Amino acid sequence: MSKKSQTLVVFYTPRYEQSSTKVLLDFFMKELETNGSEDVVTLDLLKDVPDFFTAERVAAYGKRNYGGQTLSPEEAKTMQTMDRMLEQFMAADKVVLAYPMYNFSMPALVKAYMDSILQKGKTFDYNETGQVGLMKGKKALVINTSAGIYTDELQNNWMDHSTTLAKYLFKYMGFAEAVSVSAGGMSQSPELKQQSLAQAKQELERIAGTW
Repeated sequence: MSKKSQTLVVFYTPRYEQSSTKVLLDFFMKELETNGSEDVVTLDLLKDVPDFFTAERVAAYGKRNYGGQTLSPEEAKTMQTMDRMLEQFMAADKVVLAYPMYNFSMPALVKAYMDSILQKGKTFDYNETGQVGLMKGKKALVINTSAGIYTDELQNNWMDHSTTLAKYLFKYMGFAEAVSVSAGGMSQSPELKQQSLAQAKQELERIAGTW
């Protein structure tokens, strides 16, 4: 019997049951459960809050990851949460990242999480030719919702600094595939909202079938 691949689901849905992001994430996870081919691990960023890069953490990270030096027990402790989230991230074969757009970009806790797992020597590094991602062969899915509509290639897509950043960071770490499913217009008419969610669910169903 073949071993199941592991999917890490990282999410930030502060509106809980009222969250459109949660609606889409729950739909995708149900599809994965139906397929039964994944070992799913979840990380709720509201319950397990990532650390920010304080002066102490920046110093410890630079000393260890760039300077190659051993951290003191106090320095190691300040990096403990970041390193724990990094190890969990690295153990996954696939990653789902779900959150709503805030002010055209990622919510602060989501960015703090990405800062935690983007570590030199672990998820990326440098060689004689430049930067290289170390997470080869893995794939990621970004599930995103927004109050407005930012998927129009002729008008508003340049305003979306959220999904573009998330997909770039996954590819920076070497992921073989990083795709996004977005539902816009969540604060507009009920009809437009439901239409957008329905379209996103169709795409998520397709992705789940080949996940």
